[in-house]
Amino acid sequence: MKALSIRQPWLWAILDIPESDCPKRVENRKGTAFHYRGPVLLHASLGGTRLEYTVGIGGIMQARIDHQHTASPSMDGNMPVYQALPRGCYLGIARIVDVVMHPPAFVRGALTSGYCIAGQLGLKLADVRKLPRVDAPGSLGLYNVEHTPGQVGRRPMWVNFGEHRDAYAAAWAELSAKGGAT
Repeated sequence: MKALSIRQPWLWAILDIPESDCPKRVENRKGTAFHYRGPVLLHASLGGTRLEYTVGIGGIMQARIDHQHTASPSMDGNMPVYQALPRGCYLGIARIVDVVMHPPAFVRGALTSGYCIAGQLGLKLADVRKLPRVDAPGSLGLYNVEHTPGQVGRRPMWVNFGEHRDAYAAAWAELSAKGGAT
């Protein structure tokens, strides 16, 4: 299984903003190449400062404006509280269906447009779904995860999904059957 760690509140925007309210369906990464397409587990990074949270919430609100979403009842008052955001755990799954290089600047030289960051790779996500929380460490970049014990200290990383093992395995199998591209 492949996995990707994402800082909060960005993972919250991917998993918890309803379809009708401009959810985040692109994950930005620095780099020039990213070849993987297919299912990916979504992990909430352990790190994240209060300043990163504040900037993230501002970015989410700006993305809604960029996508011409006005205030809606389902978003009003539903922004997550910094302390309440889960960290250091797996929370969902999605498929990476495409990767695009964002232009160095958007209209009028803007560095962001919606959820896209100028000059970065955009991993386009589909079939996003939330799964039960499983506490476990993550890693940088795209990394491998197994749900059966392996040798300690070897890659891929072993994660004990416990009572949620079947839910994660079933979601992985379903998204794997859909393939990488839409």
